Amino acid sequence: MIKILFLCDTNTTLSPLAKAMLKKTISDLEPSIRIEVDTAGTHAGKTVRPASSEIKRIAKSLGLDISEHRSLQASPGELSNYRFILAMNEENFWFARNQVPKDSSTRVQLLSEFSNDYSRRDIPDPLLGEIEYQDITKILEKYLTHFAKHLSDQVKAGIL
Repeated sequence: MIKILFLCDTNTTLSPLAKAMLKKTISDLEPSIRIEVDTAGTHAGKTVRPASSEIKRIAKSLGLDISEHRSLQASPGELSNYRFILAMNEENFWFARNQVPKDSSTRVQLLSEFSNDYSRRDIPDPLLGEIEYQDITKILEKYLTHFAKHLSDQVKAGIL
């Protein structure tokens, strides 16, 4: 079982959608790969919130159900429980990178590293008005497809 954590700011928009999209992508690409995917936010706080209504609508349009999602504040002590931590932006990346012990097998990476598109490092957040909600799926799909292929290659090579 490969444990993956998506890390974003509030854990109500990008991470819940990315989790559902990755599970579908892996299922379509390489159903034999067993993954456990969680999400957390670096600024989620103590108040538990559902995914944003707009992101739930977009997920539903993709045939994905994130209605049960509830936000979770990232817990530094639990970050090393994951094989991959995929950060949505540099702030999230450094939050995790500074918490995971150097000798840990956890790989902290920006999700955007899984693409040949080097024009952006941060995934734009529709909650912050950085992109339209309907446009985020194209960006996530590109990066998640590359990540899924990376996982598949690693599994086939016996690395994971």
